[in-house]
Amino acid sequence: MSIEVAPLLRVEYIKAVSLFFNNGVQASATYNKIIEAYNNVKADMANIPQENKRHIGWVKYDFSRSTWTLRNTPFTRGIIQDAGGIPFPLVGDGVASNPDISPNDFKILVTNADVIIDQTEFKDDKGTYRSVYSRWLELAGFTGGVNPRVLDLRKVFTLDNTVNLDGINDYQYRMPSRPDLLLRDLVAAQYPTYDPYYKKRFLNENFPNDGGATNKLGPDNCYQDLTATDKFPYNSGDITDAPRNYGFTGLPAPPPVVGGGIYGIGGDSQGGGGSGGGSKTTSIIIAVVCVAAVLGAAFAFAFYKWSRRAKEDRFIELEEEMNNEIPLN
Repeated sequence: MSIEVAPLLRVEYIKAVSLFFNNGVQASATYNKIIEAYNNVKADMANIPQENKRHIGWVKYDFSRSTWTLRNTPFTRGIIQDAGGIPFPLVGDGVASNPDISPNDFKILVTNADVIIDQTEFKDDKGTYRSVYSRWLELAGFTGGVNPRVLDLRKVFTLDNTVNLDGINDYQYRMPSRPDLLLRDLVAAQYPTYDPYYKKRFLNENFPNDGGATNKLGPDNCYQDLTATDKFPYNSGDITDAPRNYGFTGLPAPPPVVGGGIYGIGGDSQGGGGSGGGSKTTSIIIAVVCVAAVLGAAFAFAFYKWSRRAKEDRFIELEEEMNNEIPLN
């Protein structure tokens, strides 16, 4: 099953794997608890007014093609919305799952974003994953001058908060069965007052500090004891039992969106290109429909004139035939 499905679908893996260990009862209980934890947070986030929601851009730089791409899949859009956020693109329908973003449109996205999730795979000579914020800023086109709000607040996160001794992050392995943790991470990144004591599991807030991964784990770190303080808990059944925050309505509204195109307030984006966008597609469809309507009306009018002329010609022919048949005295 692809990771690009709805956020909760792959939690079913827990029950599937349990069949190999004859442990279906415990797996079902764990599954139900994860689903409940996810839906409880989702329900709280649904209370946030639309104008108070944060804009989240989930992006990745493709070194092979030297271009930025937007993660715009059912999974990324779904979990951002469930976390009380608004995913990019902000306007337009029919945008591809992973569209390219032109340099100008990427700057508009960063300017309007309140949180950025970056999945760029930075590699050193040894092929291990690492995050290099200065390199990211260079690729993003922000190397001097006034930075957008999201950069000043250092709200740019990577997904390598926890890695193994080889530098491989656990997001791609653990997240499919634990979307509730990623949901809580996204909530904490946007609304830290919702649960002030929550510690992020996947999102690495050290990225803007060039600090690398927050946690590096080896075999000794996979343990069950949640009371230990000298190790980072992993495989610990850390499904939150935190009480619901029914009255949470987010934080004050963020600044208004600026700029054009599908990453701003709509309309034409200066210097765009490569981003496509539903707004352009919609405009083309409207233009085609209008042209078709005009051509249809013209054809109908021409047919009407032709049929009327044909009737007149036939009337003249009948009149001539009648005149020829009437004998003249």
